[in-house]
Amino acid sequence: MSLKLPSIEKHFEILELLFNTMPYVFWKDRDGKYQGGNENQAKGFGFFSPAEFVGKTVFEILKDQEAAKLIDVVDNKVMNEDITILNEEKIASPTGERTYLSQKSPIHDESGKAIGMLGFAMEITELKKREESVKKERDKLIKLAAQVAHDIRSPVATI
Repeated sequence: MSLKLPSIEKHFEILELLFNTMPYVFWKDRDGKYQGGNENQAKGFGFFSPAEFVGKTVFEILKDQEAAKLIDVVDNKVMNEDITILNEEKIASPTGERTYLSQKSPIHDESGKAIGMLGFAMEITELKKREESVKKERDKLIKLAAQVAHDIRSPVATI
C-alpha cells in the first residue's frame, strides 16, 4: 500500500490557513516598511488584506503617532542590535487604548546581516485591565489592614 501525499497546493493551503489563524504576524524591511503580514494584522490596522499595508511604515498606518514612535524605536533596536525583544505596546484606537504583547526578531540574509524583522503579537487589553483591577483591590486591602492595625494599637497605647 502506498501513501498518497497531498499536492503542493494543498500544503500551501494548509500553511495559509495556519498562518491566518495566528493572532498578528508581520515583517518589515530595514527602512521600517511592512513587507507582509497575516489577515489578522491587516484587520488590526483597519485594512481588508495585508496587501493594503505592504510598503507603508507604522507612521503612515497608525493615527497614534506617539505609539508609532515607540514601536519604531523598538523595531530599529531589534534590527540594529540584532536582538529579539518581547515588549508591551499600547496603541490608542477609536475604541480606546489597546495593549499588545509582541515579540520581534531580526531577519537575516545569507551572510547573517539583519535585513529586517519579524513580529508576532497578541492583544492583551482585557488581561491588563483585570491585572490593574486586582492591583487596585490589593492596594485597598493593604490600606484597610494598615488602618485596622492602627485602630487596634491606639486603644492599647492609651491603656
